[in-house]
Amino acid sequence: MRRLLCLLSSSIVVFHKDLVEFLPKRAKNKTVVACFGDFRTFIETQEEKNQEFSILSRSWMKLNGISSPDMVSISAAKRSNLKVLIEGVEDKNINTLIIAPNRKPETNVKCPKNVLFYTNFVREEVKMILNTEHKIIGFIGHENKSVPTSIYMYASYGIPVIGLNGPPVNSIITEFQLGEVISDSSMIEECVDKIRTNYSHYSNNCKVFLDKNSWEVSADVHSKVFI
Repeated sequence: MRRLLCLLSSSIVVFHKDLVEFLPKRAKNKTVVACFGDFRTFIETQEEKNQEFSILSRSWMKLNGISSPDMVSISAAKRSNLKVLIEGVEDKNINTLIIAPNRKPETNVKCPKNVLFYTNFVREEVKMILNTEHKIIGFIGHENKSVPTSIYMYASYGIPVIGLNGPPVNSIITEFQLGEVISDSSMIEECVDKIRTNYSHYSNNCKVFLDKNSWEVSADVHSKVFI
Protein backbone atom coordinates (compact mmCIF):
# COMPACT_ATOMS: atom_id res chain seq x y z
CA MET A 1 0.00 0.00 0.00
CA ARG A 2 2.80 2.40 0.87
CA ARG A 3 4.56 1.74 -2.43
CA LEU A 4 1.32 2.23 -4.36
CA LEU A 5 0.56 5.53 -2.63
CA CYS A 6 4.11 6.73 -3.25
CA LEU A 7 3.76 5.86 -6.91
CA LEU A 8 0.43 7.66 -7.35
CA SER A 9 1.25 10.75 -5.28
CA SER A 10 2.65 13.91 -6.83
CA SER A 11 3.95 15.12 -3.45
CA ILE A 12 4.66 13.36 -0.16
CA VAL A 13 4.78 15.12 3.20
CA VAL A 14 6.89 13.61 5.98
CA PHE A 15 7.38 15.00 9.47
CA HIS A 16 11.14 14.53 9.69
CA LYS A 17 13.90 14.23 7.13
CA ASP A 18 14.95 10.79 8.48
CA LEU A 19 11.68 9.33 7.24
CA VAL A 20 12.61 9.96 3.61
CA GLU A 21 15.03 7.02 3.81
CA PHE A 22 12.15 4.64 4.46
CA LEU A 23 10.34 5.54 1.24
CA PRO A 24 10.88 3.84 -2.14
CA LYS A 25 13.74 5.43 -4.12
CA ARG A 26 11.43 6.84 -6.79
CA ALA A 27 9.43 8.68 -4.14
CA LYS A 28 12.30 10.54 -2.52
CA ASN A 29 12.35 13.38 -5.05
CA LYS A 30 8.65 14.06 -4.36
CA THR A 31 9.16 14.54 -0.64
CA VAL A 32 8.84 17.69 1.47
CA VAL A 33 9.42 17.93 5.21
CA ALA A 34 6.83 19.48 7.54
CA CYS A 35 6.47 19.42 11.33
CA PHE A 36 3.95 19.70 14.14
CA GLY A 37 3.93 22.63 16.58
CA ASP A 38 3.13 23.86 20.08
CA PHE A 39 0.47 21.67 21.74
CA ARG A 40 0.07 23.79 24.86
CA THR A 41 -3.00 25.72 23.71
CA PHE A 42 -4.81 22.50 22.86
CA ILE A 43 -3.89 20.77 26.12
CA GLU A 44 -4.90 23.76 28.24
CA THR A 45 -8.43 23.66 26.77
CA GLN A 46 -9.04 20.06 27.89
CA GLU A 47 -11.71 20.02 30.61
CA GLU A 48 -12.85 16.39 30.81
CA LYS A 49 -12.01 15.14 34.30
CA ASN A 50 -10.99 11.59 35.22
CA GLN A 51 -11.99 11.05 38.83
CA GLU A 52 -10.53 7.55 38.95
CA PHE A 53 -7.11 8.78 37.85
CA SER A 54 -7.20 11.69 40.30
CA ILE A 55 -7.84 9.33 43.23
CA LEU A 56 -5.23 6.80 42.11
CA SER A 57 -2.54 9.38 41.41
CA ARG A 58 -3.05 11.19 44.72
CA SER A 59 -2.86 7.90 46.61
CA TRP A 60 0.26 6.86 44.69
CA MET A 61 2.04 10.17 45.34
CA LYS A 62 1.09 10.04 49.03
CA LEU A 63 2.43 6.48 49.25
CA ASN A 64 5.75 7.63 47.78
CA GLY A 65 5.88 10.89 49.73
CA ILE A 66 6.00 13.09 46.62
CA SER A 67 4.01 15.97 45.12
CA SER A 68 4.94 15.25 41.50
CA PRO A 69 6.43 12.37 39.49
CA ASP A 70 10.05 12.56 38.35
CA MET A 71 9.36 10.98 34.97
CA VAL A 72 6.21 10.79 32.89
CA SER A 73 5.22 8.80 29.84
CA ILE A 74 1.98 10.05 28.28
CA SER A 75 1.20 8.35 24.99
CA ALA A 76 -1.56 6.34 23.36
CA ALA A 77 0.91 4.72 20.94
CA LYS A 78 0.52 0.96 20.87
CA ARG A 79 4.17 0.39 19.97
CA SER A 80 5.67 2.31 22.85
CA ASN A 81 8.35 0.31 24.66
CA LEU A 82 7.38 0.79 28.28
CA LYS A 83 9.26 -2.24 29.53
CA VAL A 84 12.59 -0.45 29.15
CA LEU A 85 11.24 2.46 31.24
CA ILE A 86 9.84 0.28 34.02
CA GLU A 87 13.02 -1.78 34.28
CA GLY A 88 15.14 1.37 34.19
CA VAL A 89 13.48 3.05 37.18
CA GLU A 90 12.93 -0.02 39.33
CA ASP A 91 14.67 0.32 42.72
CA LYS A 92 15.76 3.84 41.73
CA ASN A 93 14.76 7.18 43.21
CA ILE A 94 12.79 7.98 40.06
CA ASN A 95 9.04 8.05 40.65
CA THR A 96 7.41 7.41 37.30
CA LEU A 97 3.89 7.99 36.00
CA ILE A 98 2.81 6.11 32.88
CA ILE A 99 -0.43 7.04 31.13
CA ALA A 100 -0.95 4.60 28.28
CA PRO A 101 -4.58 4.50 27.09
CA ASN A 102 -5.81 1.12 25.87
CA ARG A 103 -2.57 -0.60 26.88
CA LYS A 104 -2.30 -3.42 29.36
CA PRO A 105 0.45 -3.12 31.97
CA GLU A 106 3.51 -5.01 30.74
CA THR A 107 2.55 -8.60 31.51
CA ASN A 108 6.16 -9.76 31.92
CA VAL A 109 7.18 -6.82 34.13
CA LYS A 110 5.77 -6.25 37.61
CA CYS A 111 5.44 -2.52 38.26
CA PRO A 112 7.36 -1.49 41.38
CA LYS A 113 5.72 0.84 43.89
CA ASN A 114 7.43 3.89 42.38
CA VAL A 115 5.60 3.32 39.07
CA LEU A 116 1.94 4.15 38.45
CA PHE A 117 0.71 2.53 35.22
CA TYR A 118 -2.68 3.91 34.15
CA THR A 119 -4.42 2.55 31.06
CA ASN A 120 -7.32 4.94 30.40
CA PHE A 121 -7.41 8.40 28.83
CA VAL A 122 -6.49 11.37 31.01
CA ARG A 123 -7.23 14.85 29.72
CA GLU A 124 -7.91 17.68 32.18
CA GLU A 125 -5.48 16.32 34.78
CA VAL A 126 -2.60 16.26 32.27
CA LYS A 127 -2.44 20.07 32.58
CA MET A 128 -1.50 19.79 36.25
CA ILE A 129 1.08 17.11 35.52
CA LEU A 130 2.82 19.11 32.80
CA ASN A 131 2.53 22.50 34.54
CA THR A 132 4.37 21.38 37.66
CA GLU A 133 7.39 23.34 38.90
CA HIS A 134 9.06 20.02 39.65
CA LYS A 135 11.83 19.19 37.16
CA ILE A 136 10.04 16.32 35.47
CA ILE A 137 11.40 14.42 32.48
CA GLY A 138 9.33 12.98 29.65
CA PHE A 139 9.90 9.50 28.26
CA ILE A 140 9.58 8.70 24.55
CA GLY A 141 9.26 4.94 24.09
CA HIS A 142 8.11 5.25 20.48
CA GLU A 143 9.47 2.48 18.23
CA ASN A 144 7.57 3.27 15.02
CA LYS A 145 9.33 4.94 12.13
CA SER A 146 7.35 8.12 12.67
CA VAL A 147 7.46 11.31 14.72
CA PRO A 148 5.69 10.95 18.08
CA THR A 149 3.62 14.02 18.90
CA SER A 150 4.60 13.54 22.55
CA ILE A 151 7.98 15.12 21.76
CA TYR A 152 6.10 18.29 20.82
CA MET A 153 3.81 17.96 23.83
CA TYR A 154 6.73 17.85 26.27
CA ALA A 155 8.56 20.64 24.43
CA SER A 156 5.44 22.80 24.71
CA TYR A 157 5.95 22.80 28.48
CA GLY A 158 9.76 23.01 28.43
CA ILE A 159 10.10 19.41 29.59
CA PRO A 160 13.31 17.59 28.56
CA VAL A 161 12.99 14.01 27.35
CA ILE A 162 14.67 10.63 27.29
CA GLY A 163 14.04 8.68 24.10
CA LEU A 164 14.98 5.38 22.53
CA ASN A 165 17.87 5.29 20.09
CA GLY A 166 16.01 4.92 16.82
CA PRO A 167 15.12 7.24 13.94
CA PRO A 168 13.64 9.80 13.84
CA VAL A 169 13.39 10.18 17.64
CA ASN A 170 17.14 10.02 18.21
CA SER A 171 17.81 12.62 15.51
CA ILE A 172 15.26 15.10 16.89
CA ILE A 173 16.49 14.79 20.47
CA THR A 174 20.19 15.07 19.63
CA GLU A 175 19.87 17.78 16.96
CA PHE A 176 17.99 20.15 19.28
CA GLN A 177 19.49 18.83 22.55
CA LEU A 178 16.05 18.21 24.00
CA GLY A 179 17.34 15.50 26.33
CA GLU A 180 19.18 12.21 26.12
CA VAL A 181 18.97 9.05 24.01
CA ILE A 182 19.21 5.54 25.45
CA SER A 183 19.81 2.10 23.99
CA ASP A 184 18.61 0.12 27.01
CA SER A 185 17.15 0.47 30.49
CA SER A 186 20.53 0.52 32.24
CA MET A 187 21.15 4.05 30.89
CA ILE A 188 18.05 5.71 32.33
CA GLU A 189 19.34 6.62 35.79
CA GLU A 190 22.51 8.20 34.41
CA CYS A 191 20.51 10.19 31.85
CA VAL A 192 18.05 11.37 34.49
CA ASP A 193 20.94 12.65 36.64
CA LYS A 194 22.52 14.38 33.65
CA ILE A 195 19.28 16.16 32.73
CA ARG A 196 18.54 17.17 36.32
CA THR A 197 22.03 18.69 36.63
CA ASN A 198 21.51 20.97 33.62
CA TYR A 199 17.73 21.08 33.41
CA SER A 200 17.43 24.70 32.26
CA HIS A 201 19.70 24.05 29.27
CA TYR A 202 17.45 21.30 27.93
CA SER A 203 14.30 23.21 28.86
CA ASN A 204 15.43 26.33 26.98
CA ASN A 205 16.20 24.20 23.92
CA CYS A 206 12.54 23.18 23.84
CA LYS A 207 11.60 26.76 22.95
CA VAL A 208 14.21 26.87 20.19
CA PHE A 209 12.85 23.58 18.86
CA LEU A 210 9.28 24.91 18.74
CA ASP A 211 10.35 28.19 17.16
CA LYS A 212 11.91 26.27 14.29
CA ASN A 213 9.14 23.69 14.14
CA SER A 214 5.91 25.63 14.53
CA TRP A 215 2.41 25.21 13.14
CA GLU A 216 3.09 28.22 10.95
CA VAL A 217 6.15 26.55 9.42
CA SER A 218 4.15 23.38 8.85
CA ALA A 219 1.23 25.29 7.33
CA ASP A 220 3.60 26.99 4.91
CA VAL A 221 4.98 23.63 3.77
CA HIS A 222 1.49 22.19 3.29
CA SER A 223 0.22 25.25 1.47
CA LYS A 224 3.00 25.01 -1.09
CA VAL A 225 2.04 21.38 -1.73
CA PHE A 226 -1.73 21.63 -1.82
CA ILE A 227 -2.52 25.19 -2.85
